[in-house]
Amino acid sequence: MSRYLGLHCGDLEKLPSTIGNLVNLQSLILGGRRVLEVPAAFWRIPTLRHVVALFTLPSRALGDLHSLQTLHGVHPRGWGGDYNPLGKAANLRSLELGELTAEHADALEAALESLDLLEHLELRGDPLPSSVFSIPNLRRLQSLKLFGAMDAPEGPRGAEDVRYIRPNLTRLSMWNTEVGQKFVDMLAELPSLAELTMMFDAYDGDRLAFMETGFPRLHKLKLGLTKLEEWTVSPESMPGLAMLTLCRCAKMRMLPEALAGMTELEEVVLYSMPDIVDRIKEGEGQDYHKVKHVPVIQTIY
Repeated sequence: MSRYLGLHCGDLEKLPSTIGNLVNLQSLILGGRRVLEVPAAFWRIPTLRHVVALFTLPSRALGDLHSLQTLHGVHPRGWGGDYNPLGKAANLRSLELGELTAEHADALEAALESLDLLEHLELRGDPLPSSVFSIPNLRRLQSLKLFGAMDAPEGPRGAEDVRYIRPNLTRLSMWNTEVGQKFVDMLAELPSLAELTMMFDAYDGDRLAFMETGFPRLHKLKLGLTKLEEWTVSPESMPGLAMLTLCRCAKMRMLPEALAGMTELEEVVLYSMPDIVDRIKEGEGQDYHKVKHVPVIQTIY
């Protein structure tokens, strides 16, 4: 019996009910443009471990998903109240959900509170719950991707304990989250954060500060904030930063002075930032002294 099924679905709209006959199926990987309707029989396949597909995920039609480890591409359907739609998938390691709205908030939070083994989480929608930074159960979380406005842009309650609640969070990507300076100050306390990406309207403001001893383990930083005019960095912040990418921050007036003292910096990449490129020209640029020690500087238009 087949344990792996991979297909490109094209315009397929729903899976046949007979898929429930694949009682030994472990991995289903489907590529396509449509969100598929899925028969209840599929969710009762006891051997399912990895599901990557554009699926609707109902609130109550799920079977025993004790073996499920990966669930990517699913969209909620009929989620409401604080009922946990993933209550039987307690062994999930990787979860990606899309098309989230405010009506899914309680059910989503109930689900996240039961996923003690989760290591990777991606959420897309509006609004997204800031509680992903404060739910105690997600202590194993290593990778977090957020696409959409946060429901509390200044940070969730309990954010002062983020060092202990998210001790293993290593990679964080934020797109259009519209968070404020207090939220960034909270992120700076994450003890293991090594990679941070903030793109488009991830930050809601034209002045951003990385202050004091924040981001102690940060190795790779990518900022693509089109509104940003001023970025201030404390000399004690990001002591291990090695790779810095600034993408289309066209309103930024100058590079932070603190870059001059970052001895671990190996690469600076500038995308579509002609004013800053002029400021780092050797011998004449006003910001050249800040990056002259960097072995590799790339400027891409």
